[in-house]
Amino acid sequence: MGAALPAAARDFVQDQAGMFSSATVASLNDRIANFNAQTGKEIVVLTTPSLGGAALQSAAGAAFAQQNVNGVLIYIARDDRRDIIVPDRSGAQAGWFTPDVLRSIRTSMEAQFKTENYDAGITSAVDAVLNIYRAHVGSLRAPGTNLAVPAAAAPATGGSHISMFWWIIIGVVVFLVLRSILRAMAAPRYYGGAPGAPPGAAPPGGPGYGPGYGYGGFGGGGSFWSGLLGGLGGAWLGNELFRGGGGFGPTQAGQLPPDAGGGWGSGADSGGWQSDAGQADAGSASAGDWSGGGFGGGDMGGGGDAGGGW
Repeated sequence: MGAALPAAARDFVQDQAGMFSSATVASLNDRIANFNAQTGKEIVVLTTPSLGGAALQSAAGAAFAQQNVNGVLIYIARDDRRDIIVPDRSGAQAGWFTPDVLRSIRTSMEAQFKTENYDAGITSAVDAVLNIYRAHVGSLRAPGTNLAVPAAAAPATGGSHISMFWWIIIGVVVFLVLRSILRAMAAPRYYGGAPGAPPGAAPPGGPGYGPGYGYGGFGGGGSFWSGLLGGLGGAWLGNELFRGGGGFGPTQAGQLPPDAGGGWGSGADSGGWQSDAGQADAGSASAGDWSGGGFGGGDMGGGGDAGGGW
């Protein structure tokens, strides 16, 4: 399939029920629009005053198709105090948006709705969905796919570098090695016996002591210096890898983070980025309410929500 294209400019948060403040609507619209421009995926929030007797699933399914959602729909009926989160088919089949995942997002949102903190509830839900997408952004560059991260979303490399701390450590090590070499070259050496002993006399300690005393040389210290250098090199390499850049600079603020699982080559993970506009996955949706009546346990795929499927 071809690359997912950004949707035409539109309001991603359509608060027909007047549940959210204008500041929250504007902030969420900007954030979702930026993400959509980078990846082609979107989150559409649609509120309605009432279902008017219609089934929640049917109303959400019609809205998903009408809005041509290429991502996730959060559908809320204010007076009925009911809500549903519906993923597109590609995100569900990739395993990103399972009923359990969406249930967790939904129940957190509903907890805020129960206290009429609607701004906090919808913000937490949108953030949670965005974070799931961002956890898989590395697969946008998976080999064998036609997807590509737009220039604005590509993680910055910044060029390889070594921190000043490690330059200082390397300098100290080089100095100590050179000093040891110079001392070894300048130090007196003794061969054939102990100082003051007649020629041919055995050195102190008896036979097997060996010629010379190793004064200032590397005879016993080579392993020490090689171990020190190896340890410092390993520490530097570990530090660079632990920073997550493999020797590269950190990702710049505002850019999408690297893939948390699979890196740039996770081809099996890339299916969730495919354009699947208007194709809802009813089996992975999660529906509930915030009336306090215990309705919130049912999911679309599990048959717990009244009305069955779409």
